[in-house]
Amino acid sequence: MLQDAGLPHFTFHALRHTFATRALEQGMDPKTLSAILGHYSVAFTLDTYAPMLNEHRHKTIRLMSNLYF
Repeated sequence: MLQDAGLPHFTFHALRHTFATRALEQGMDPKTLSAILGHYSVAFTLDTYAPMLNEHRHKTIRLMSNLYF
């Protein structure tokens, strides 16, 4: 189906991972995300996705610093 739609190959897990990362970036609260993903705990969700969120925060801070320096 992906090939017919002209999309690159990716796995369902990659799509799920992208959804979770983007949801946190957009401000979804971790408890809601954890429930949507079916994780056994919010801590597991944050342990899994917080590193990407921290990277995004650092990138954003660097971009914002350009306004002041």
